[in-house]
Amino acid sequence: VVKPPVVTPPPVVVPPKPPMVPTLARTATLNCHGWNVLERSWTARAKASILAEIGRLGCSVYMLTECPEYMRDAIRAALPGGSARWRVVTRGDSFQQTVLFDNRKWKFGGSTPLTFGPTSYHGGLWASFTSAVTGAPLQVGVYHLPPNVVASQATQQRYLQGFLAKAPKGPRIAGGDGADLSSW
Repeated sequence: VVKPPVVTPPPVVVPPKPPMVPTLARTATLNCHGWNVLERSWTARAKASILAEIGRLGCSVYMLTECPEYMRDAIRAALPGGSARWRVVTRGDSFQQTVLFDNRKWKFGGSTPLTFGPTSYHGGLWASFTSAVTGAPLQVGVYHLPPNVVASQATQQRYLQGFLAKAPKGPRIAGGDGADLSSW
């Protein structure tokens, strides 16, 4: 009797996990309302002030609230690389929430706008990015809560918690403006 040869399957090789690569995400949250209420009041001095502040920060992602399109355009033009390098993701009209990002450092992957509060003016935006250098994901959230004259601090906190609960999975950062609590 001839026995068939014993065939041993090759060993299963599990590839090693790639090493974690740190990704630097320098961010800032700015409410532009302090520099401007209406376009006609945006003086050369106010414009120079905001541009100097943003230039000093040197971020690759800015979370902006109450920043109209003409201000965003001026900011984009003044940043290194100009408007061609700096992109925006917005929720709603030009005075609502915006994420301004350096498209050489971050690749945009989509956004989720959210509205909360008594008016459509108040809400937030989650934007998904991937680092162009490391491939690491980053979720960026920007929110604008209703003021104390419109909503209690408990209601504002509920809106913020609801916004944060809708954050996409993965590393995330959120900024915005809201209640007059010292802890915020």
